[in-house]
Amino acid sequence: MQKINLSHTLQKVPREHILSYRLNLHEAINDYLAFADTRGIDFFYRVKTAESINDKIACYLARENEVSA
Repeated sequence: MQKINLSHTLQKVPREHILSYRLNLHEAINDYLAFADTRGIDFFYRVKTAESINDKIACYLARENEVSA
């Protein structure tokens, strides 16, 4: 199995694209739920906050130069 260094991937994807995707996903879920028949179905969902995404990206990028054992 090939290891993928996520910090290198994050360097190539603009943060604005990630946050835009998050917003589109959140809006799509809300639009679907507005018209879907969910009677009798108990479910929960969450979309990660922009602040949480920014924190995670910063964490990955900070570890960029660390060497794994």
